[in-house]
Amino acid sequence: MWSSERLTVFLAGVTAACVFLLLASTANLFDWPEKKVELASLIVTTLATVVLALFTIRLALSTDRLWEEARSASDVALRSSEAAVMSANAARMTIELTQRALVFVVATNTRRVGHDTPEGFVLSHYGFSFDVENSGVTPATGMQIGIQHRSSPYGAVPEFHGNMDGQPGVLGPRSKVSTALNFVPIGDVLAAFERRKSLHLYVRVEYRDVIRPETLHHHELCVNVEFVIDPFDMPAAAQPDAVTFRVDGPQNGSA
Repeated sequence: MWSSERLTVFLAGVTAACVFLLLASTANLFDWPEKKVELASLIVTTLATVVLALFTIRLALSTDRLWEEARSASDVALRSSEAAVMSANAARMTIELTQRALVFVVATNTRRVGHDTPEGFVLSHYGFSFDVENSGVTPATGMQIGIQHRSSPYGAVPEFHGNMDGQPGVLGPRSKVSTALNFVPIGDVLAAFERRKSLHLYVRVEYRDVIRPETLHHHELCVNVEFVIDPFDMPAAAQPDAVTFRVDGPQNGSA
């Protein structure tokens, strides 16, 4: 592809050659007087044709260059549009993640349950509850909590199914609530302490947020309960190091 400078030099050379031939015919350098007029006319016609052809070529090259630049500009505009859409989506996701409600189980509580008799306190159950916190900056709406327990063959991990309790409620931003106690019979507790059975607790929290109220979020936690000391020797409010809760099984996560 010729540049504008090369086309200009070529045009100047052709013009000079034609002028030289015209001057030569005028200065009687040729021996055919009757052909001088015809020769001059031919030179002028040739010169005009060459100039027209050169300018046509240059126009075609300029048109191609303009088309390439237009296509490049169109590609840039398309990429800019796609980048703008991606940026808007990223901004929306950032807002959703930073401004939405985020509810998690943050603590587990244990309590001995029974009744007093003339002979003393009779232990009948262990009660377990969970502390649930909204660490987000907007309220969690329509929140429901379900708690279950299951005694299974030692080492087995049971499968739980959703069982939401109570009416939906609201948990404000940066707020915490404790669930009701889930009562486990003392027989299941003793079997877990003696390693004859595995005792699992499962809690599931379902809620919505004000950013995208059509989306149902959840947080679930499944733990294996292990007793370090004899459940009958444990104080009324179990010490933190007397009972351990180990995350167990696939039913753990948030969405």
